[in-house]
Amino acid sequence: MTNTLKVTIKLFAAYQEAYGKSELALEFPQNTPVAAVRERLISEHPQLSQWRDVTRFGINLQFVEPDTLLQDGDEVVLIPPSAVVSERSQKLKVKSQKFNLKI
Repeated sequence: MTNTLKVTIKLFAAYQEAYGKSELALEFPQNTPVAAVRERLISEHPQLSQWRDVTRFGINLQFVEPDTLLQDGDEVVLIPPSAVVSERSQKLKVKSQKFNLKI
């Protein structure tokens, strides 16, 4: 049994701009809350700290609270406000397309 889990991080708006890509594959310890993903990204790109308090989280097509624990294989989405506004009109379309957004 491993003590780590692997997750895919889908990046939008400022997060995508900071990393220059739309997706990351990262490992975290077991029992890690989704908010730790945001903190890790901010530690690697401190300019993202301005989005700390306004970023929403999604796991596997569902909006979740920051304290939701990650599971191995989860697809995590970090959505800052500008992305929420621009994606809101596409929400139904996204769900019907298995959340396969490429921005």
